[in-house]
Amino acid sequence: MPIPAMILFLLACGPKVSPEHAVASEVAPLPPAPVLPDLSVDAARPPELTVGSTLELTTLTSSTVRFTIAADTASLNAIDADGSAAIQRHLAADPRWKLHHRGGVLTAEQRIERGGGWYLPPNGYHRDSARTWRVAIRFGVQAAGDPWANSGLLSTSQAGDPAIVVEGRTLLEGQDGHLATAIVVEATEFAVEIFEAAPSNDRSITAESLGTVPVVLPGIAPARVASQGYDPAWLAERHVRAGAPSATLTAQDADYAEVSGWLNTTTPGWTWLRLLDAAGQPWQDDLTSTWSAERVGWGDGLFYYQAIVPMSEPGATTAQIWHQADGGSPMKLLEWTL
Repeated sequence: MPIPAMILFLLACGPKVSPEHAVASEVAPLPPAPVLPDLSVDAARPPELTVGSTLELTTLTSSTVRFTIAADTASLNAIDADGSAAIQRHLAADPRWKLHHRGGVLTAEQRIERGGGWYLPPNGYHRDSARTWRVAIRFGVQAAGDPWANSGLLSTSQAGDPAIVVEGRTLLEGQDGHLATAIVVEATEFAVEIFEAAPSNDRSITAESLGTVPVVLPGIAPARVASQGYDPAWLAERHVRAGAPSATLTAQDADYAEVSGWLNTTTPGWTWLRLLDAAGQPWQDDLTSTWSAERVGWGDGLFYYQAIVPMSEPGATTAQIWHQADGGSPMKLLEWTL
């Protein structure tokens, strides 16, 4: 059944609370040096892309629900290496996307607006009573053994194919009666990945994404990105802030906390959270840095940063935000008392 593609632009943001004690940028003190994130390791495992039995006991035949989605994706193949680099920098500056490593591959995953900011769960999959979904742009070849490389659920097409045929199947675990679809659209420089588990005839996230991504990405102009750090044609003024950098660390439940803020990194590189105990020693440094590492936008202005980190036991008394420029040394951007 054809599903029309829709274009959806989410333009919203909200204020953040400044940290109690922000400090100027300084060279990382030694010792102890900050533990650099292990960017080959995922912060959390995603839902398994496996399917339940599609056997109909009444007829002893297997069945799936097939979706045919018309989407114009040919423009994605016109993006060259320079265009892909500009897209990566623009998405790093856009709070609606998180540019980080997923399974060792540079990937931008779509956030949702929540609580005056934007949110991405650690496994990249948004979930509520209506659906589970994930939209990502992958800038590299998926590693062998990754669920998105091996699952029989995947429907793979090439950018420019006139239609995408998708088969939906029931997940082994998840919302009762929901069908899962997983789409990969391969372009020359990157791939678009869309997962959606929802009621059988509802592929609204899939349709919106296939209508939005092939329009926005080719429209990002490398010259404008080089000049401003992002393409203002695709960001509202509220998506990039002015003023003093700030960040907060807020408990989500007994096991997790969320760090978020508006940062001025000025250089391309990796940004992450570091926690210290009362003695000033690193607290769960390996785990925290891995879960929180992100490539945040750089240039003039403040750019959004957000991550969920494990916080299953008390002990941290100080939070810090660190940044390591590509080819440079780690620098402390912010510090505040918890």
